Amino acid sequence: LSSLKGASAVHVFDAQAAGILVEELPEIAEKISVIAQGNSVFSDSDAPALKEPGTFLFILPAGIRKVKNVPAAIEMLAELHKLKPELRLWIVGPVLEEDEGETVLELVQKHSGWVSYLGQLPHSSMGSLYGQADVLLNTSLAEGQPAAILEAMGYGCAVLVSDVQGNNGIVSHLETGLLYKNKSEFLAHARRLMENSELRQNVGMNAKKRIAEQHSGQNEAEKFLEIYKKILN
Repeated sequence: LSSLKGASAVHVFDAQAAGILVEELPEIAEKISVIAQGNSVFSDSDAPALKEPGTFLFILPAGIRKVKNVPAAIEMLAELHKLKPELRLWIVGPVLEEDEGETVLELVQKHSGWVSYLGQLPHSSMGSLYGQADVLLNTSLAEGQPAAILEAMGYGCAVLVSDVQGNNGIVSHLETGLLYKNKSEFLAHARRLMENSELRQNVGMNAKKRIAEQHSGQNEAEKFLEIYKKILN
């Protein structure tokens, strides 16, 4: 609170976040600027892994820690894999909490026929993964605003994400992706995405358009420059 009061300007990603701050500190309302997070643009790079022909690929990019809820993603998809043996899951990201890492790696080993842990990869290689994904997942219990969702949407990839603040600020259900609240919704949506290529294509195209229009890195930089100039003047 002291930092917010003392700051010359405060930046948030969306109006929802601004509302939370104003509720706590009404006096800082005039200092708040809402600037959408800019999306990364990737150049071509060699893929660290290649999708198997005839499979359906879910990718979950996440630093391995409890809030990312990675074990739940594996266990939920394990149920769907019984019905859809072509299903594959790639998990990408560093282990940030050792205990959670052990839990995830045990599950990966248990389901090694269809789950792969790719570990921590250079950010520059993520574009090659988004380009292969059929669906990008985010199963977090809480979020800020995940860059990986924006990046995948920018590739026109369908996304299936938990309905929490941060995720639902950038994904509109059945328009630019799919949101789920519980296990049954996750399984229903995941199966629907696997079986309905038209839905995947439509939400992917809408997502790509949304990112191009609202999450320009150039626009983000220009807005920050305006704030800095205003403060200095």
